Amino acid sequence: MSADQYKPHLLLLPEDKANRDLANRFLLGIANGFSPEGASRARQFQVLGFPGGWGKVVEEFGETHIASMNRFPLRYMILLIDFDEQKARLETLQKNIPDELKDRVFVIGVWSEPEKLKSGIGFSYEVIGTALAKECRDNAFNLWNHELLKHNADEVERMRVALKPLFFA
Repeated sequence: MSADQYKPHLLLLPEDKANRDLANRFLLGIANGFSPEGASRARQFQVLGFPGGWGKVVEEFGETHIASMNRFPLRYMILLIDFDEQKARLETLQKNIPDELKDRVFVIGVWSEPEKLKSGIGFSYEVIGTALAKECRDNAFNLWNHELLKHNADEVERMRVALKPLFFA
C-alpha cells in the first residue's frame, strides 16, 4: 500500500533484503504500537524496493526521490544502509542530500551489516525492528545503543524529534 502523498508520510529506502526486512519489522512495530486513532497513520509508511547496495541507494535517491520530495513537502525519507564499518559513509550520503531536504532525510543503518547484528544479539529481524520502533516511540534507547547501532545516535535523535509529532504521537 502506498502512502497518501498529501499527508505527512515516510518512505524507507533499504539497501538490500536484510535492511528491507528490518524496515518492514520497524514499521510493523510502529503500527502495533498505535492507538485505534493512530492506526490509520500506519498507512503513512512505505518500505520501497531495495536497489542493491548503498551506492545504488544514493543513485536512486538522486534520480527519483529528490524531485518527488520537492513536489511533496510532507514526505520524509529514511535511507537504510549498511555502513560496512566505513566512517565516511554517512558524510558521503549526506553530501548527496540537497540542503532544502536535509531536515526530512535521515541516513541510518547497522555499522557493519544487519546479518551481524541479528547473529550478534540472537534475535530475529522482527524482534529487532519492533524493538527499535518502540524505542523511538518511547524515547528509550537500549537497542539503539548497541555497538553496531550506536553510531546512529545523532541521526536517530534528529529522526525522533522530526517524526515523533507526526508518526509516534
